[in-house]
Amino acid sequence: MLFFLDKHFVVEVQRNNAAAISAVNLISLGRKHGKHMLLADRESLKQIRDCLNVNNDTKRVFTYLYENYPTFAYIKDILSFYVKIVTGSKHMLLSQSGNVNVFELSFDYIQEINIVTETIVIGENQMDIIFYNFLSNYYKSKHHLNSVPSCYSPRMGGGSTTHIVYSSIQELEQNFCLCFVDSDKKYPTANVGDTLKAVQRIDDSSRLLAHLHALDSREIENIIPLSILEKVCEEDVNYKSGFDTLKKIVKNENKKDILYLDFKNGLSLKNYRKIKDENLKIFLDNLLINSDLFSRVTLDGIYNQENEIETETEMLFQGLGSNVLDRTIKYLGENELIEPQFDFAEQIIEWTIIGEKFANWTCCGTKIR
Repeated sequence: MLFFLDKHFVVEVQRNNAAAISAVNLISLGRKHGKHMLLADRESLKQIRDCLNVNNDTKRVFTYLYENYPTFAYIKDILSFYVKIVTGSKHMLLSQSGNVNVFELSFDYIQEINIVTETIVIGENQMDIIFYNFLSNYYKSKHHLNSVPSCYSPRMGGGSTTHIVYSSIQELEQNFCLCFVDSDKKYPTANVGDTLKAVQRIDDSSRLLAHLHALDSREIENIIPLSILEKVCEEDVNYKSGFDTLKKIVKNENKKDILYLDFKNGLSLKNYRKIKDENLKIFLDNLLINSDLFSRVTLDGIYNQENEIETETEMLFQGLGSNVLDRTIKYLGENELIEPQFDFAEQIIEWTIIGEKFANWTCCGTKIR
């Protein structure tokens, strides 16, 4: 997270305002330990560096920031979200300037916030969060932020308990927190899943230290480009079969509909015949027919078959495996210079939004010795 010091706040530090001095010392301590980023205009950095009221650690931090000002100054102009430390009493406001969201936070709040700790990132599991970080690194590589590291504390929501984890952090208002939740939508107009519903119910948008990002896609796996999936599915015949199905779907005009398929498990004939949601069946039928995978006659025959199909091994289309995200992360870790080849605009948009938010909320500086 980037903290930018307003000039009026710096004046309060120079005036020996005890709360302002305490705030700048705490913010500096977080920056010293590499928990966040800290910037101000060059003159303000010099003024705090030379201020007799702040402690020696703060002086060292601001000496470093002043001497390296050309290295860091541009970052504020690239990020689309940052925190601005201002004067005032209990002032907390999110404002927009062009394409940039500025979170104005009065310095009297600093004592109440765990400012020396990193941003908390909540995901449904550890691998999801690692992949979000990869999207952040990709975003940074495209926006001249390669040299900017990330610092965050991962918290696992565990699906059905995500709302409990998020709510407990949001209500305390002591930590910056970014929460990602899958939509679990089975088709574009479907209702979101129970996990996201529960988080949305308790989310209080007026508590600005925490932010919820709901994925539009069913799960994070659904936005992995085919160019990457091909590499992580080529050694297993079933995974490769599932990939071949996705490849055919992406060739038709409704390619973005793969955002709502069950990538991991695919769809068995047995589960297809259990579908009671008419809109889901229409969605799947149209997708499979338009991709030349099945005819209407064949699908109707399967769905209306009188004999029960008991086995889960007979598949309408194969899944890519429950560990497809793990395999993707392993592949990306071994091929750091890989350039994803996106399949459609919505995929790029989701990568960009997730990467941008993760970069904004977790950016930090290196430790200052």
